[in-house]
Amino acid sequence: MHLPAQSLPDLGSASQTTIVGLLLAAAPVAGIIEESAFRGYMQTPIERRFGLPAAVLITGTMFALAHLDFTPVLWPYYMAVAAIYGAVTSIARSILPAIVLHTAGNLYSNFDLYLYGQAEWQAPATRGLSASAIDSAFWLSAADLAALSVLAVVAFCFLKKTARQTLRL
Repeated sequence: MHLPAQSLPDLGSASQTTIVGLLLAAAPVAGIIEESAFRGYMQTPIERRFGLPAAVLITGTMFALAHLDFTPVLWPYYMAVAAIYGAVTSIARSILPAIVLHTAGNLYSNFDLYLYGQAEWQAPATRGLSASAIDSAFWLSAADLAALSVLAVVAFCFLKKTARQTLRL
């Protein structure tokens, strides 16, 4: 599967310090603005009226469309992000945890792109399913996914329990 190329804009003669400063500043700005818009203003009323799954589907699709590099093959990625951020927002009844996650993700992506010239999802097929067979790298990635999925479920359960206790106070 071929994914669209992603690159940093031409920053011309900007110094390394300026570029790093821009990457550091852009991450929380985007996290705050996007989470306020998509989870705060958009998800909350949709969720109240139609439920969380519908809210995630709508906000995830709008999130994908708002990113000008959107191509249909990336829609599942945007939906997964919307599901995580949307669930965290719904459970915590606050956009703050989603802002933190979004900012952390942006920092990772920004610096991955800056340091390696391509986003992580554009990395060559050295991991995952090779063109010819399922290899050991695929099984390692599958094990990583399984372990991280279990940790995510535990984290969501903890968040839900903590949110309930906080709401009782």
